[in-house]
Order: sequence, then C-alpha cells, then structure tokens
Amino acid sequence: LGELIAALVVLYLGASVAGLLAVHAVGWWVQALFSSLWVSREIVRPAWHWQQLKAISLLKQSVTVMVCGLSLAGLLQGPLMLGRHLLEEGETLGQFALVMQMLQVLVALPNSIGIVALTFLAGSSARATGKLYINRMVPLSIVAVIILALASALLSYPVLVLVFGAEYGSAAPLLTLGLLVLVLPLAPVTLLSHAVFASTEPDMLRKAALAALAGLAAGILATCTLWLQHPAVESLLVGAGSGAFLWLFLLILIHRRVSRAIP
Repeated sequence: LGELIAALVVLYLGASVAGLLAVHAVGWWVQALFSSLWVSREIVRPAWHWQQLKAISLLKQSVTVMVCGLSLAGLLQGPLMLGRHLLEEGETLGQFALVMQMLQVLVALPNSIGIVALTFLAGSSARATGKLYINRMVPLSIVAVIILALASALLSYPVLVLVFGAEYGSAAPLLTLGLLVLVLPLAPVTLLSHAVFASTEPDMLRKAALAALAGLAAGILATCTLWLQHPAVESLLVGAGSGAFLWLFLLILIHRRVSRAIP
C-alpha cells in the first residue's frame, strides 16, 4: 500500500518511468530490511557464515526454480513483447497489454498458493500432504479457471466497459481466450512446480527444469508459426498457450514421482 501511494505521488509530480522503477526498487529494499529485522527479533537471528558445500547444493536446487520462473515469465510476457513489435494498431496493442496484465494477476494467485504450500510440503508429514495437495489443488485450479472463463464470456464486456471505458470493450474476447489457453494450463503448472521445488531429488528437479524449457521453446515455435499463417493478436495468445499446455502435460507425466519424491 505504501509503495502504491508513493508511486501515485511520484506520478502526480510528473516523474518518468525511471522514477516509478526507483519507487518499486526502494519498496522492495524496505520490505527486505523490515523482514530481516522481524525474523531476527521474532524467529531466529541469521548467522552469516559461508558454507561452500551447502551454498553449492542450494545453487543447484535453485536452478530449477530459476528456469521455471523464466519460462513462466516468457510465456506471460513474451506475447506482449512480440506484440509491441508486430502489432501495428496502437488501440489493439493497448487492449492486448491490458488483457496480459490481467492474466498475469490471475496466474499469480495459484503461484502464491504454491509458495505458501512449500512450508507444508517440506515438513515431516509432507508425503501425505503432497499427495493431498496434488490430488485436490490441481483439479480445483482447473475447475476454477473454467468457471472464470465462462464468467468472462458472459460478463467481461460490460465489466471492461464500466471500469476502463467503451474503447476497451473489444478486449473481452481476448480475455476469455487468454483464460482458456494461458491461465488454464499455467494455474496447475505453478502448483505442480512448487511441489517439485519441495523435492530434494536431483533427477526430479532436472526433469522439471527440462519440462519448463520444453514448454517455453514450444511456445516460441508455435507463436512464430501461427503468426506467419495468421498475423493476428489471437495467434500470440494461442502460441504461448501451446507451450503452456505442453509444460503441463510433461509435469502430469511425472506427477506420481513428484508426490513420491517429496520428503
């Protein structure tokens, strides 16, 4: 909330994009500082001792998290970056940018659930918890996105017109399409990926990273192919969605091993 207020003040004073970036960076540093102080006071005081073997082990495990994060960002940000250079109409690009921002917010919800679940998935009773997490949360996320897509098909047009104005009403079909081709696969992908992050088995982490890279590569290839055949904004969404569905399919293939690999 403080960061939002600061950003609004900076915008009111006529700051540029660099000013907004500075506010965002300062906000993250302040959060990190206060979080460190709170953890030191209420939980445990960090001991800053360099342990090379543990550092290397953590670095190897973090590679999977980095690859999955970059792949997720590529599938969500890539269409907009390509649209910036491929789309000629400014109005279409603005509507597409609005839709992609909304889709990113929706994908962030299951991603946040997965982050919170890491604590439970890495605990002593994580084996049973992991199976319950995968068997319940993943189907629930799929059903929730389908319901949201149906609601979007019925209500997104009047809602967009009411909130953003009549010129954004034509973005409603794009929002529904994005829910079906991007949010639908990426919601369970984020949940399954966090189950993998809780695993300590190197082979499982490596397979998850390869699945993420395969999904990103397939998304790029499908987007380029579809754009050459049908140069429209829908091709950007469907192309990225193809990579997302492949990523989900690969994770489903190994999801039994995911539940067994959680310690």
